[in-house]
Amino acid sequence: MEFLYAAELKKRYKCYGHFYELVMMSGERVKCRSVLEIVDTAIPQENPSDISEMKPDVVAVMMNPGSSHPRDIYHMDAEIAYPQAGWRARKELVLTQPDNTQYQLMRVAVAKGWRHIRVLNLSDLRDPKSGSFLQKVEGLGEMMGGHTHSIFCRERSAEYSHALLRRDRAPILLGWGQDAGLNVARSTYISGFAGTSNLLAGQRYNIPVSGTMAHSYISAFEHEIDAFRAYAAIFPDHSVFLIDTYDTIEGARQAVRVGLEMKKQGHTLKGVRLDSGDMIDLSCRVRDILDKAGLSEVQIYASSGFDEFKIHELLTKGACIEAFGVGTKVGSCADAPYLDVVYKLVKLNDRLVRKLSPGKKTLAGEKQVFRKVDTQGYFAEDIIGLRDETIDGATPLLSRVMYQGEWVGRPPALEDIQTAFKSNFSALPDKYKSIHERYRYPVNLSEGLVMAQEEI
Repeated sequence: MEFLYAAELKKRYKCYGHFYELVMMSGERVKCRSVLEIVDTAIPQENPSDISEMKPDVVAVMMNPGSSHPRDIYHMDAEIAYPQAGWRARKELVLTQPDNTQYQLMRVAVAKGWRHIRVLNLSDLRDPKSGSFLQKVEGLGEMMGGHTHSIFCRERSAEYSHALLRRDRAPILLGWGQDAGLNVARSTYISGFAGTSNLLAGQRYNIPVSGTMAHSYISAFEHEIDAFRAYAAIFPDHSVFLIDTYDTIEGARQAVRVGLEMKKQGHTLKGVRLDSGDMIDLSCRVRDILDKAGLSEVQIYASSGFDEFKIHELLTKGACIEAFGVGTKVGSCADAPYLDVVYKLVKLNDRLVRKLSPGKKTLAGEKQVFRKVDTQGYFAEDIIGLRDETIDGATPLLSRVMYQGEWVGRPPALEDIQTAFKSNFSALPDKYKSIHERYRYPVNLSEGLVMAQEEI
């Protein structure tokens, strides 16, 4: 398919947005955009606000409005005050200058034959810079009414219910942008990774940041050794040299030369990185070169599409690798690319409710999860029971974190979450951690929960 440039896309589509200033109870004003309508120019547009009441071909949910802005530089944003009184399903739309993300959506629309895309955002805040955007979100979260910057908050339920209306079988596209990378960095750090190469995640979550040079950096120098020396001058105590751009073994020898020069100056080469080739053979040969040069303290790092299976294979076969850089395989789920999550009603007022559809039966009643441990402190069994049930020798795991749409207390610090994970993971018997053998951890139903189903 031919690539369509912005000039051509502007002939096919127009963008209309609803821009406003959110006025907090404190009086602070925040510039926002609640919705963006991307519309085929063939669709009547005499009154743009009518578009907000049409059903689109697709709804796209993005992170935030980005850098799109009203075409009219003299446009005055409407004021919407907290609480809900200002929210309306019908929007006063104005012609909008799209940004690169919206142009990408237009290209998808051309390929799919869509004529109308409605763009919603997890946050209405208008800020194209991820760092300052996240800081604003965090700041608003501590203000009374600050959460209303999201169309998906409780006070705006009627608004988002209308906005999500679309043609029959029309899809919803989800695109979180850089937030997905931040979540990967955060979750992997919790589960035991030493750090991240994502600088924004390091700044936001105080996660240790590490990384190495790119092949393009090496190629920018006439000689490989010049690249190593320049890098060492900038990072005299944190240098990891990428040695496989041309020839891995020769790259290792060049790294030794610079490593010895650094040693004379009172600095230490931290490591070298392999990114291609036979990792077992090359890592052992590089280790030998480093050790014979008196640089046994220099570690060998490896990257290149690693997952748990490839890492396990290399280590069991004797690879001389101290650390692995893992990205793609942990940031995506090739073996399980989606997770079905469905809301099911289990209690209405005082009446227990369940579903009996074949293969999709549900369990009625509000629930609690209980855990038993053995005499050595290892997890032995989890039991799903009724919320008000008591089970001898078992500890309830679930506690209330939200009530009527609001946080109860404050979320735990990242370090506390990491500590809790390490404690829980160490208490899980080793056989359940195997990546090759599959053992099913025992999860059972309590007598009270079973009896409740029978009484319906």
